[in-house]
Amino acid sequence: MLPSPTLRWTRDYLFDILRELAIHHLFGVPGTNEIPLIDGTYYPENDVTYIECLHENIAIGAAMGMAHLTGLPGVVILHITPGIAHSIGNLFNAARSRVPLVVICCQQQTALVTQEPLLASNLVDLARQYTKWAHEIRTPEEMPLVLQRAFKEAMAPPTGPVFVAIPWEFTMRSIGPNDHVTGVTRISPHFTGDPQAQNPLVVVGDAAGYADAWPKLQELAELLGAPVLQQSFRFRQQPAFTQ
Repeated sequence: MLPSPTLRWTRDYLFDILRELAIHHLFGVPGTNEIPLIDGTYYPENDVTYIECLHENIAIGAAMGMAHLTGLPGVVILHITPGIAHSIGNLFNAARSRVPLVVICCQQQTALVTQEPLLASNLVDLARQYTKWAHEIRTPEEMPLVLQRAFKEAMAPPTGPVFVAIPWEFTMRSIGPNDHVTGVTRISPHFTGDPQAQNPLVVVGDAAGYADAWPKLQELAELLGAPVLQQSFRFRQQPAFTQ
């Protein structure tokens, strides 16, 4: 019998996001470290089906196909070093083709990694050159933030694959029934501003200074009635806008 749905674990942060985005399929080749995530697909309220594949490269290809079909990130669960190593071919294809993927790789238990257990390695280094962002979760408390960023990065233009390594014990920490991922950041794919936007915002980089575009920028901001934000570290000082 499955535990009460009011009993939640850190792995449920992933299912919060999948539910928010209406993603209903996970692809992978099952291994022991992935059991907590695969187990979550058996809860009817998560509405997610786990698709077992014959090889990790096939799993990546299937997730790419789902991404093309739905316009949402394909989600893959891989098994430690062999999982990411076997998937490199189609991960490379996804990177070159700008296919949005979230690739989750379940790392060995943190306390064992320094003992160099079988199948463990620096997973992030293996995935980094074929992904937009690659990260290994450091604490269970990072789970909701990292997963939110992973899906945001995958969907943000230019789209592409993102890699997250999760030490397997981090997926099984108990959390409260009200601890949920409250939303997923979505970035508009349009190259121009949305004419229906209710609260426009102008974000400016140093290029405005190099092009001596401050007067035009001020004119645009006044026309839109929009505040202006600058990049955090600038090299070109801007003049103060006139009131």
